[in-house]
Amino acid sequence: MNERELKKEAKRLGWTVEYLKNHLAKEERIEKVFDRLKMEK
Repeated sequence: MNERELKKEAKRLGWTVEYLKNHLAKEERIEKVFDRLKMEK
């Protein structure tokens, strides 16, 4: 997501751009954990 898209999405959600970036990073970390767990099975 580029900076313009981040600003637009943050505005739509009523969030700050920084909060949105943190939220997306958290989602990415969670996704990586799920992927690792799937591979362990």
